Amino acid sequence: MPCSGTVDKLFVFEEVLNNIQPWIQTYPYHTVVFGGNINSDLDAVGPVSDLFNHFAADNFLTRCDQFNSNLSVSGNKRSRLPTTMKR
Repeated sequence: MPCSGTVDKLFVFEEVLNNIQPWIQTYPYHTVVFGGNINSDLDAVGPVSDLFNHFAADNFLTRCDQFNSNLSVSGNKRSRLPTTMKR
């Protein structure tokens, strides 16, 4: 996903989610996992985190960093975990 200095970050972020949405709708019983760096603090209040969190809620996705509190933590990020997954 685009980093904080990217021009039109929100637009790019929204386009990516809009391209993923039809696949989730076409395959509703498949597991969806997003891996990698979302390049946004999903706990912060802001347009990108709001967009992503609404997308996740609308598609019944759960953030893996909030899924199990017993996972190892590096700084304030959990190591090598997908950002979201469909339950």
